[in-house]
Amino acid sequence: MHFTWPKLPADCNKFVFDTNVLIYMHGFQINTKHARRYAPVIEHIASSKSVVYIDKIVLSEFINRYINSSMDYKLRLQGKLAKDEKFRFNKNIHRNTPEYKRVLQEIKSILFQLCTTYNIKLHNENFYIDSEHITNCLNDMEFNDYLIMSLAKDVGATIVTNDRDLIGCEEVNTLSA
Repeated sequence: MHFTWPKLPADCNKFVFDTNVLIYMHGFQINTKHARRYAPVIEHIASSKSVVYIDKIVLSEFINRYINSSMDYKLRLQGKLAKDEKFRFNKNIHRNTPEYKRVLQEIKSILFQLCTTYNIKLHNENFYIDSEHITNCLNDMEFNDYLIMSLAKDVGATIVTNDRDLIGCEEVNTLSA
């Protein structure tokens, strides 16, 4: 079932954030249009002390996208990246730069903020590979979306997302602003 804010059942107190929602609210360059739309949802979740499950894959996507956006911005600002050039992380080049060290400090701060704002539970269940089910789902969504959907299904949580693949998924509840 798909809910839109503020039409949310009173007993809805477990959530999974899609990576996009984390990027909108906590990313390097906050998407103000989406952030304004999702702010009341996020505020409700934080103030109600609802449980927010985060999967390692969502955390990985968030951190990698943050690093790429932030490094792209910092290197362009310094003239180290041409306007038509796309930033590509290279561990041998970038890990020892001052820009990268600053990005890691930013991520550290954001992760601390996430842990103090939300009642976070890291989902750490063993993953069973059901090849038939996985490949059937991949007709309708990306694999990472499948993992997010599986997490929400496992813990009985609602996915906070604007991803059409997840919103259209009948196996879990979704919430969008």
